[in-house]
Amino acid sequence: MVPAAALAAFGVSAAQPVPLLGGAGGAWRAGDVVLKPADSAPSARWMADLFNTLDGPGFRVPRPVSSTGGDWVAEGWVAWRWLEGAPADWSGISPHWRQLATASRDFHAALAGVPPPPFLGQDGSPWTVADQVAWGERDAADLLRHAGRSLRQQLRSLLGTLRPISQPAQLVHGDLGGNVLFAHSQPPAVIDFAPYWRPPGLAIAVAAVDALLWSNADPAVLGELADVAELDQLLARALVYRLVTEVIIRTDERDSASGALDGVGQKGQPVTDLVLARLAGRPRPAAYLSDRRLAELAGRAIGGTVVELRVVGTAARSDGRAAAVAGTAVAGTAVGHTRAVRRLARLADGRAVFVKAAGPGEDLTAELAAYESIGPAPFMPRVVALSRDPLPLIILEPLPADGWVTRWTANAVADTAELLALVHATKAPAGLPRWADPGAGGNRAWQLIARQPARLLRMHVCTAPWLAQNLAALADAASRARMAGDGLVHGNVHGPNLCYRPDGLVLADWATAAAGNPWFDIHDWLVAMAAEGGPPPEEREGPGAPGHAALIAGSHVMLAPARDSNPALFDLRRQRLAVALAWAARLLGLSPPELA
Repeated sequence: MVPAAALAAFGVSAAQPVPLLGGAGGAWRAGDVVLKPADSAPSARWMADLFNTLDGPGFRVPRPVSSTGGDWVAEGWVAWRWLEGAPADWSGISPHWRQLATASRDFHAALAGVPPPPFLGQDGSPWTVADQVAWGERDAADLLRHAGRSLRQQLRSLLGTLRPISQPAQLVHGDLGGNVLFAHSQPPAVIDFAPYWRPPGLAIAVAAVDALLWSNADPAVLGELADVAELDQLLARALVYRLVTEVIIRTDERDSASGALDGVGQKGQPVTDLVLARLAGRPRPAAYLSDRRLAELAGRAIGGTVVELRVVGTAARSDGRAAAVAGTAVAGTAVGHTRAVRRLARLADGRAVFVKAAGPGEDLTAELAAYESIGPAPFMPRVVALSRDPLPLIILEPLPADGWVTRWTANAVADTAELLALVHATKAPAGLPRWADPGAGGNRAWQLIARQPARLLRMHVCTAPWLAQNLAALADAASRARMAGDGLVHGNVHGPNLCYRPDGLVLADWATAAAGNPWFDIHDWLVAMAAEGGPPPEEREGPGAPGHAALIAGSHVMLAPARDSNPALFDLRRQRLAVALAWAARLLGLSPPELA
């Protein structure tokens, strides 16, 4: 919460602050002013001075708000004028991609000639270190030891292809993709400047790598960047930068068993292959499935002819949440955080179906096995066809776009509880994974947080003193959590995976289905629901809630990516962490988490 003294200092005492997504969770809107903690006063003042005079054409920037004392920083906070707009969805070939490339060019043209600030490159943060590795200014050997086999090989291959770049360096925005807002009839707005001293083309190269790594962007978007000098070398450096950042953030001397870096390696491999292929002049790797090939495979599985495929994507809503842009979709596809390929297919006979295939670095075999083993059930979408050869395909009935659970009304809560009762009354098929009790340490999450508190503190949901005081109690509660059981559990119950069809509510996206303790599945839903604006979890909590809440909180810390690599997923994890941590504190009799 913004302190009353800070609101007064910027003249917005009468406004009720509302938390905003993004900005690592520290941004609040009060009237037409956005307030953020000034983590570094010199940096905040420098950026305010810069944006106070920076002008387009071709882009907007927020203007800083001076405090009543005449300073840009007051009470540890800095303020900006609110700008209309929303971030874009970069999946597929985004209609905003060309606008982003143009805005990047115009923004960096305006920055040409601005000298670097004296603090640049001095903070030793994971992002600064990763940038220095990508540009040969820091040795990577020690970091590669922690990277895991797949990531280590990818990074060695990429580093071996780097060649000197002739373009001059200047101030660039190192985190552009998630920090540009688009609004109708207005130029794109560039926010949250992350300054680096590199060639200007690096900014759009990092945005492209982020879109490929985290948003399932089509590699065809790189065709819009043909005018960027030495693009492929910049893409290689951008990819090294992002992968090394993940290594630094996720590495722990005893963390190899967590699988976190293995997951990053899996996601990075197809993008690494793509960049290496471009550098070598080879064709696009086969991991990127074309729509023509997908239509052929889907038609073969269904026994018909696919005449049209449409991308299932997202569109910004006025309330800041996401909604499906297509007329029909399948629950769990409108808001996705994997790179699975999702399409709505129209067949020659007039039928419509939803088609899901593995994207680069993804594996659908677990979800496909869930649909096969659970079989037709009233709580699942109807299966049209399943295929394993030559690659896994899941083809389901399309569900109405207006059926999504986007608001947690009393009816939606009751219907979801009733639906979960049906799910949990079903005996889990033998082939599904089985949840196990975590044992000492709370499934390792709290052990790792104890050794590296920055893992949690980067989420800005509590202060370091609060964490130090309460960490032992949270870890102990998590270690006592009970997850084992024989009931069918879904493992990811939240609004975007729930849809009303005419005959009732169904639950989709069964990739995490398992045999386990139904109460953990319910408590995980309660946390997600509260984070989505629903009622507090206390209203429906059951046996084992203290341990489950602590375990859920720890899991979201470990699963959160770097904020700049995947802002949407970072925000989702942070919101759920905030709910679970506060709930655990109440259940355990701890003081409420103090906001950082």
